[in-house]
Amino acid sequence: MGVKSLKTAFVLLIYLLAYIELISFDKKDIPIACCGKSTLLKIKILSLPMHDKSEGETSITIYSSKDSSFIKEYKLGGIWHCIAYNIQDKKYIFGGDFQVGAWLPMCEIRYLDDTNFELKPSQLNKTDWFSFVAVPDESGQYIALIGKYDEKYMVLYILNTITDRVQILGKPPLPPPVDSSFINDDLLKESWQWGNSYADGFTEMDDGIIVYEKNDKIRVSFGKDNPLRRALKRKSVVYNLIK
Repeated sequence: MGVKSLKTAFVLLIYLLAYIELISFDKKDIPIACCGKSTLLKIKILSLPMHDKSEGETSITIYSSKDSSFIKEYKLGGIWHCIAYNIQDKKYIFGGDFQVGAWLPMCEIRYLDDTNFELKPSQLNKTDWFSFVAVPDESGQYIALIGKYDEKYMVLYILNTITDRVQILGKPPLPPPVDSSFINDDLLKESWQWGNSYADGFTEMDDGIIVYEKNDKIRVSFGKDNPLRRALKRKSVVYNLIK
């Protein structure tokens, strides 16, 4: 098994550990994004993706937060995760990861209504897009994405989950550092950017790089980063978000 295969297997193992079936429905044990106004979610990966063979499968089970009683279950192709809960619209935002060539980015977003429990696709899904990250604000109104959107390639853009519309901001910050134990000399020779050998799948952005501020603003930190560390010298750019 090559380095690429090892890295992919490691990413899928992280997915499996992150979304393992929850033993308790005590609210303190549930990730914040998986708690709604009156419901709790249990997300379980039923099968992992296999290159050019299977997209994998995920179950999303909805329970009452009052007594943990079962409400509804969805089974979806792909690897799905709860990105955020939109407080204003009372809906969950889900992201689905699918194969794009040798990559495994997020390629689909769906909304789960916390009242009637209907699962609906975002208008974003009608566009040719994918993202390597999903960084929500605290209210679940905005989600920062990095990747492709329509004709724009490797850009930073924002999904407003209330209007279900996209705002393109521009150049994205570089990928987060990688565990040094997974880095070899070949990687250090590559240009550090999204889509290269160790930044080719959906991942979690490190703290302080994309930060939401008051009055619908977002601050993005840029630097000459490399696979091992973020640069100390940085430049911050503040964008106004469109409501």
